[in-house]
Amino acid sequence: MARGRPKAAETALVLYPKAIMEDWQQRKPSVVFIVDDIDETCDRLTRNGVTFSQSLTEMAWGKFAAFLDTEGNEFGLRTSSTNRGDSASGR
Repeated sequence: MARGRPKAAETALVLYPKAIMEDWQQRKPSVVFIVDDIDETCDRLTRNGVTFSQSLTEMAWGKFAAFLDTEGNEFGLRTSSTNRGDSASGR
């Protein structure tokens, strides 16, 4: 199990290995990380050997990419709305 929380954060992320969830095949979690600099984040992840299931793509609402963890779980990355000059997400 991996836990992550930046100092002074109000939330935490806990990742559980599939081995402890009997019904993991039926679970399709959707976790999307909002990042300040998606280009740099994708470059850094690529340099560190991360596999992307969807390369960085320009969408109508901003840039998006998806990557896999070591157990094949998929996670998304997207730009924050403040980097696009809009306020769609309220952030």
